[in-house]
Amino acid sequence: MKRRGYRLDELDTWVPGASGRMRQVIMEVSMIYTDTIGGLAIKDPEDLQKNMVKLSALEAEIGQISEEIRAVLCSSEKTSVKIGKPYISILDHLQGMIRSVGNITADSYDHLLNHHRNLSFNQIRELRRIYERSECVFELLNAYFENRRPKNIQRDLEESFSLFKYVSGLTKTQKVRLKDDRIVASNIKLYVNLLKDTRDLIGNTVNLICLLYGLPPTKP
Repeated sequence: MKRRGYRLDELDTWVPGASGRMRQVIMEVSMIYTDTIGGLAIKDPEDLQKNMVKLSALEAEIGQISEEIRAVLCSSEKTSVKIGKPYISILDHLQGMIRSVGNITADSYDHLLNHHRNLSFNQIRELRRIYERSECVFELLNAYFENRRPKNIQRDLEESFSLFKYVSGLTKTQKVRLKDDRIVASNIKLYVNLLKDTRDLIGNTVNLICLLYGLPPTKP
């Protein structure tokens, strides 16, 4: 049986304007992620600090939406509560995305602020390649909110899964390097943390996509 996706505009009947607010949060997360990698590459701590302020506002916004939805569910009939639970899961994935981008931004900001050793050319290039590949992931979200059915959603999802696995593998490889006592450079530690949080960002985003489109979720 075909799985049913979720229409966020249905949520507006409970919490007016919630779907639009959630879409705005997702757009901001995508832009901040891109800006943070760019800011790290050009060594601009001021730009990263601005992103941290934006992320605090996004976190507060999602927290407020969550409280509003839970308040409605607490005062609703059991049937409505059952229908509303998936929207709580959607918010959980959004909070996970914000948390991951927040970690990426905060770690990058602290690294630059403390004048630690810069990331190497190859490390920056790899991070840029990853966020360029992640555009297909965020495009699936944009298509959903614009009521566009992607031409080949299965292909795009397979690319998203492939990216998640690639970053996961890269993270494990770099973690092994940290166990080498001869490698203590702070840029290696930062690189590993960025990869780990990027992996979590992609994982939460892909699982959010699967939930919205009514597709099976990915495995961690």
